[in-house]
Amino acid sequence: MTQERSQPPDAISRTGWAVAQMPEDERAPWRFALCWMLECRYSTGRDPGDLKAAVAEFERLPEATPGRRKLAAVLLVDLVKTGRLRDEPAVAQAMALADVVRADPAPLAGSREACAVVRALDLQLAGMNGRAGFSPQAALAELDRLETEVGGMEPHSSMIASARLAMRHLLSTVAGDHSLADQMSDDLAEFRKRLPPDSPAVGHLDLMDLLMAGYAQAMRGDLAGARKAYDAILDAMRQLPESDPRRAQLAHMQATMAPLFRQTQDGGVADPRLRGKGSTPYDATVAAELAQLRALADVPGLDPAERALRMGTSGAAKMGVGADHPPVLDQAIIELAEAVAISPEHDPRRPFYRLQLGVARMLRFESRKRITDLQDGTAELERARTALGTTAHAMWTMTSMPLAHAYRLSGRKALSRDTALSGLRGHAWSVLLQSDAPAAAAAARHASDDAIDVARWCVSDGRPDLAARALDMGRGLMLHAATERRAIPERLIKLGEPGLAEQWRTAVALSGVEEAPAQLRHRVMSVLAGIPVDDDGAALDSPATGSARLLDAPDGPEIHAALRMLGFDALVYLVPGDGKNGMAVIVPAEDQASTLLLPELDDVPAGFLADAARELPDDPRLGPDRDLSVRGRAKLEDVCDWAWRVAIGPLLERGLRAHRAPADGPPRVVLIPMRELSAVPWHAARRQVNGRYRYALEQAVFSYAPSARLMCDAAWASDVPLDDSALVLGDPDAGGAADLPAARAEALAIHGAFYRQGVYLGRTATGAPAAAGAGTRREVLDRLLDGTAGSVLHLACHGVTRRAEYEQVGAAGESSYLALAGGDRLSAEELVGALTARPERPVGLSVLAACNSGVPGRGHDEAFSVATALLAGGSRTVVSTLWSVPDTPTSALMYMFHHYVRREGCRPLDALHRAQVWMLTPDRRIPEKMPEPLRPASGREQSIDGWAGFFHTGR
Repeated sequence: MTQERSQPPDAISRTGWAVAQMPEDERAPWRFALCWMLECRYSTGRDPGDLKAAVAEFERLPEATPGRRKLAAVLLVDLVKTGRLRDEPAVAQAMALADVVRADPAPLAGSREACAVVRALDLQLAGMNGRAGFSPQAALAELDRLETEVGGMEPHSSMIASARLAMRHLLSTVAGDHSLADQMSDDLAEFRKRLPPDSPAVGHLDLMDLLMAGYAQAMRGDLAGARKAYDAILDAMRQLPESDPRRAQLAHMQATMAPLFRQTQDGGVADPRLRGKGSTPYDATVAAELAQLRALADVPGLDPAERALRMGTSGAAKMGVGADHPPVLDQAIIELAEAVAISPEHDPRRPFYRLQLGVARMLRFESRKRITDLQDGTAELERARTALGTTAHAMWTMTSMPLAHAYRLSGRKALSRDTALSGLRGHAWSVLLQSDAPAAAAAARHASDDAIDVARWCVSDGRPDLAARALDMGRGLMLHAATERRAIPERLIKLGEPGLAEQWRTAVALSGVEEAPAQLRHRVMSVLAGIPVDDDGAALDSPATGSARLLDAPDGPEIHAALRMLGFDALVYLVPGDGKNGMAVIVPAEDQASTLLLPELDDVPAGFLADAARELPDDPRLGPDRDLSVRGRAKLEDVCDWAWRVAIGPLLERGLRAHRAPADGPPRVVLIPMRELSAVPWHAARRQVNGRYRYALEQAVFSYAPSARLMCDAAWASDVPLDDSALVLGDPDAGGAADLPAARAEALAIHGAFYRQGVYLGRTATGAPAAAGAGTRREVLDRLLDGTAGSVLHLACHGVTRRAEYEQVGAAGESSYLALAGGDRLSAEELVGALTARPERPVGLSVLAACNSGVPGRGHDEAFSVATALLAGGSRTVVSTLWSVPDTPTSALMYMFHHYVRREGCRPLDALHRAQVWMLTPDRRIPEKMPEPLRPASGREQSIDGWAGFFHTGR
């Protein structure tokens, strides 16, 4: 009776009591029973304690216990359904159960799917916490296989989809591929399709979609868009019931994001490359936000990786305001040092903590001159860069530039230059990885500023040759990426990768270049760049020796050779002063590079970009008698006066004379104007001589290049002889747009006089569509792609550049386009994609007598326009425009241009030069066959806006 009174009252407790009384070798069946009873009670009462106790009993069972594998399956399915597998210990426990289940030759229904979910969660944690040997590329591929295993079973499929989102997020931060961020939203959309409309998960997915959209916009550099998405998330979460557990995330998100968005709004920024260009004011509101961030880092029970993340966030936010507030900067350094110290060794975020810590110490050194800060900051930046390991890491440039600055501060100038140039390679790699033009523009957004900074260092060190290389590494990266996508399968085969070539060919044929799988694109570009990769496509190192041509700008000898091949005397970069001295970096064909300081070369005179270039009508519905307004013409003329004074005059009178004798004839110069200087018609720079204006093109012959890379490509490209097999387009009916009668007359005259064997599209003299076609997008593009465009392309139509919209980094859509028949558009983005995706069918000469056809729509230094899209697509020479050129003078210039090409055998550059000089000659000789409507008034030079807007690029 005494023994019975001491026994527990229920079966589970009594069984547990019995297990404790037995010898160890007799406990197995009783422990099995106890585990089973605990699971049964959990299945009815859903008390997490019962399931936890059941798993604990299972872990004590000997491996040979009969039924152990089936019991493991039951427990594993229960664990997955709880949705509580969120930390390393819980997932490790579930993984142990999964190992048992996978050993069962006849597993219970649903248990294999549960194993797949647990493995997905394990991969997610491995990525978040930086497990040794972890590869996000391999993990993403495995997650794809795991989703196939679950076959749409819910919630298993949704849990794996969530893990894939986390993996894409991680890979996008490591690789810098913006398409991966976009794919996260696509994954969510597919995920939503599986759920019934009344599923409670739909609301959660809506919030996730907003979060992913905000992340994608932040990746592209669109901070305003990211802020808008963040505000939308907060608004949506405020609508949730008070009992909804997601509301608990609201305070965390507000505390984490508010200080960071405040920094971007107030001028302080988290990107270390922009330090010193503004800081956030430190007031009571900011102090409270920072205190809240620190409180989140001090929440008890956080694992090291999570605490490091929160501490690093707090430290980074404090650094944003600390430049002008020493105590706050001191606290930032303490917190960032703690984030580094407590983060797991292989945490993928650890290099970022080191980067931020190094930058914070450098900030403190610059204000207080403590040598230990310089030493310690440099050491942290070196450790961060070493951890990245390769140019292919998204943080390579972000880390290299402050490290190069640190080396300069300590007097190690050669090491500083080498480090900075290596950092600039990261820009090229990042752009090469992107799948489309908007993503490429976003990836290139800091390239020009970084390149100009490095070029100034090189000039101050007496290395103008390296300054030229640095400048080119920040120019035309989108076009460079486009040209490097040409003939990819053939290049891969030459490199001994026929299998990879076939994969790429199949993927492009199936979905196009832009939709090719990100992992395949990464592997292909790595092989082309000479970057060694593992079996999963993860970069193992920087480009191999001698294989970095894909990422490097041409060196001096290559530029010299290209200049000689093209018949130019010098390549000249024009660099704006930004409040310092502007400069020209001159690379002559027959001499060493030099620098010409231009103290007055700063930003383009106020108002020109807005009032002259952009005020010009770029809406095709406007009338044909387009001209600069009186105010706009005055602005243009003012800019031409300014251009001579600040740059072209000193260049022609001093800079180039050091490299060539005047007796050699007029200098032939290729210009690469940096940033907004590319909007200036430098060939029309002028000064007064003996009571009349004398223009730069009367003293020199000017061409323009998007970059030295593309100039060299033009030099080594095969020649395309110009004959009468042209494609001429004249004033297509652009669906309600105003007629261009002079452009139509121009095109008909050019076709009839010079290219009678060519094809004419557009409208005839009567306004009817031409026999060969009305000039639709499809007609023009098909002839470019199938090779029937001939050797010359002349397009006289409306052109539009929507720069005001597309200066927003990463904006999607058409930044510039030609307006064609039926309201069709042929955009720069489509041209680049279509022309570079197929074998090259070169055109010898492309003439775009269309407004704004040479105006970049995605940033000046990207030089991304309809004109350069044709250049990247295989056109050897392109003539295009800087603004909305007036209709009638343009027609005369274009007729004379083709006259000099076809009747006098001039190269296109010389033909354009002679045609523009002809426009300036009051007593010009007019060819007898020039139609009367095209003939300009005799006895006076033509207005500057009618000829100066045209410029030459290419051969």
